[in-house]
Amino acid sequence: MQRIRWFLWVLCMPLSVSAYTDMVVGKRDTMKFIKVHFLYGSKPKKEFKFLEKKWFGGMHGGHVSIETDSIVTGFGPKGKFHVFGYKKNFHSHFFSQGMLEWMDDSVGMKYVSVTIPLTLIQYQKLDSIHKTYQNSPPYDYAFVGMRCAAATYHILSQLDLVPVRGHHRMVINYFYPKLLRKRILKLAVEKKYAIHRQSGRITRKWEKD
Repeated sequence: MQRIRWFLWVLCMPLSVSAYTDMVVGKRDTMKFIKVHFLYGSKPKKEFKFLEKKWFGGMHGGHVSIETDSIVTGFGPKGKFHVFGYKKNFHSHFFSQGMLEWMDDSVGMKYVSVTIPLTLIQYQKLDSIHKTYQNSPPYDYAFVGMRCAAATYHILSQLDLVPVRGHHRMVINYFYPKLLRKRILKLAVEKKYAIHRQSGRITRKWEKD
């Protein structure tokens, strides 16, 4: 009887190893990653005003974008800048940059990037959202309205990474990038997401966390 058990164990062991290997490989194949990039707000240092320019938003400015498959996508104005968001005739767009172009533009900028794991289903949904929004943005870009931080929150909420909120709540809660950055960095610590930081050039005064 003991010999029979040993024989059955030897016979089944390769099947068990194979099944385990398939499960691990399958899990790896269904796991994708995105990076949420936060450009910090800034203003020229007094002694470098002859060299540096003022940027939109100043110390409460900056930008938020999402990287997928070496493509960085963000939300911004297009055409006339609106103070309040329009319900039609949107002056906005979702635009993309390749990594080489984005890296070239980010040289000397203060950034923090958070790497977030997604399931394959979440990743495919994000790809679909980006394609749809690039063809037809769902809202206007306005000073008092949806901007890059609120738009990024909106996308992350559709992936179930953050709670779903109404547009007015998103506009108020994430009026500028720092408010969303604090939320995502807190989430990164809780979920143990990778965080990468890049220092900005010394000719500008950069926003702090």
